[in-house]
Amino acid sequence: MKAYLIDPRVCVIREIHFTDDKTMLADMRRVVGADTLDQAVISEMRDSIWVDGDGLRAGKPICAFKLPIQKDPFAGKAIVIGADAIGCTRAPAIPIEALRRDLEWLGEIVPEVTFEETPNGARAIVTYSRAKSK
Repeated sequence: MKAYLIDPRVCVIREIHFTDDKTMLADMRRVVGADTLDQAVISEMRDSIWVDGDGLRAGKPICAFKLPIQKDPFAGKAIVIGADAIGCTRAPAIPIEALRRDLEWLGEIVPEVTFEETPNGARAIVTYSRAKSK
């Protein structure tokens, strides 16, 4: 299955392929380099982005990017996949050119995540600063 890999360290978005639905989640963890993955829907066509679940929460310098659909950055490598109407995975519907056009590379950031209690549960608030050049 076709997917997209976003790598903010080298500022590249490229097509990748997963061959086995049974091992896809493990393969995604390996590609992203994370034990846990978080996901967010990024299009009306049910495309979603999968990132390191601890990428922002660790508070360590990390390369990141932003998409116009969300005010918070995405940290580290990410994978974009699609889903059909019943939730089965499929290739992304969003064209790779649209991601390349709309994505904003942030470079290396130092994130800080705090949580605010709301009537619906805790809400994460992400702030960040640019990492200092070495």
